[in-house]
Amino acid sequence: MDTNEGLSETTLRVRSAYALPVITLVQKLWNYSSGKFIKSYAGHVNRVYCITSTFSVTNGKYIVSGSEDQCVYVWDLQGKNLLQKFEGHTDTVISVCCHPIENMILSAGLNNDRTVRVWVQD
Repeated sequence: MDTNEGLSETTLRVRSAYALPVITLVQKLWNYSSGKFIKSYAGHVNRVYCITSTFSVTNGKYIVSGSEDQCVYVWDLQGKNLLQKFEGHTDTVISVCCHPIENMILSAGLNNDRTVRVWVQD
């Protein structure tokens, strides 16, 4: 990667040749092989914690991330559009995970929440 501006950790979510490093205010998609920046995704809050994002490939291609505003964000991978914002946690959503074949997202809240929520699309 050519720049590490805003990089809060070296944690990466790698899918094929692409990586999602943990970035503070803007989620950035990098081509892992070439080290080049491809796209950015905005809307979530990530100033204090190391909140990782992940890829979802069921029913389309998406970027999914937790946020310090107690929400889960889902962006269209190609179009960069924010598609959904899930609300329901009572503290920072520190982690998200996508089911490999079902339209399902799991999210985990921090200290004041301490829940794992399952988000399912019918």
